[in-house]
Amino acid sequence: MTRFVVLFVSLAFLWTAEKADAQSAAETPATLASSWTLVSMERALSSEKAERAQQPRGLLIFDSAGHAFEWFTVASRQLPDAPLTDPVRTLATYGGFWGDYRVDAAQKRLVFSARGAISPSITAREFSRTFERAGDRLTLTTIDEPHAQGGTRWVWERVPTVDNLSPLYRQVVGFWEYVVEKRVTTAGEVLSEQKRGGPSVIVYTPGGFVGVHFLPINTKPSPFAAGAGRLTAQVAHVLLVAPVAAGLGQRGALSRLADLIDGYIEAMAADPLLGGALPVGLHFQVRAGVVRYGGIDYHGATFLHTWALNVG
Repeated sequence: MTRFVVLFVSLAFLWTAEKADAQSAAETPATLASSWTLVSMERALSSEKAERAQQPRGLLIFDSAGHAFEWFTVASRQLPDAPLTDPVRTLATYGGFWGDYRVDAAQKRLVFSARGAISPSITAREFSRTFERAGDRLTLTTIDEPHAQGGTRWVWERVPTVDNLSPLYRQVVGFWEYVVEKRVTTAGEVLSEQKRGGPSVIVYTPGGFVGVHFLPINTKPSPFAAGAGRLTAQVAHVLLVAPVAAGLGQRGALSRLADLIDGYIEAMAADPLLGGALPVGLHFQVRAGVVRYGGIDYHGATFLHTWALNVG
């Protein structure tokens, strides 16, 4: 007898709402609730010459209940994607998170609380960005988040709501948090049940976009190795002095870079346990020269750390 198998993914509904039509004097989640696509992106804002990313792509989603989703990339459409085993390149090429947000109208900033993110440094972290909206254009600028690369500015454009959405699509519009997925037969028999490695979400928008942040199932990330009560993590820190195109010159850049590397090594030597976070002293390697980050060449260095962490 042939037995058919169906995969069900259980999701917890977080919100559904249409985009607000009216604009108020002070920004609120209701005025920001929409789908936004990435128009432009600049990095290294703190340097003398900011670098504009070439053909960035991205999706930003806000709802009126305080949920947010972001994904962006500066990867070229003609080049292969960065392998997951190259964390430096991956974090330089991709970014984004999902979680909650609130509007600080007085300070003209958005405060985010990330529940999941491409970078582990952002997951479960609160950070802020300044914002400015002019009609259907929204400009966000980093304040205090990791991987900001000397300051990053995004310009997003609002996507109109799709006319004549089907009744079925209207029922699923919103943020849906992943709960569990099962393989079952058509008779309802559960063959297997499994969960992903952390908070995951799928978002359907009135603009016709779908945002997905799903962690792998039963997959151990390649940069990590686990033992009994001990986790060994490989972490890359990138030190960027200035874009090569800024004209600092190799001699001037290397002089500044040498001083910064010396300061970094002195700081690590003074606190090899990172304030007691590590059970044994860290060790790292340094690679100095031209560092390509986010499609831009910088004078800089990469510090390849190996950390031992207690688990359980």
